[in-house]
Amino acid sequence: MKVFSSTYLARHRLEVLSCASEEPVGITRYGVLSFVLVSATEYERLSGVRISRNLECEERRG
Repeated sequence: MKVFSSTYLARHRLEVLSCASEEPVGITRYGVLSFVLVSATEYERLSGVRISRNLECEERRG
């Protein structure tokens, strides 16, 4: 897993998002791993929740 600081994420978001499309990416704050960024496909696989369907429902309500 690649790890980036939150400052690096803010300055290089496209690079970090590109990495996250291939594998989970850790995000640190003050040197401590605070978040893990995963692709929607990976999230669906891990959680068993179909978020694409949920997004469609949210858009209709919006």
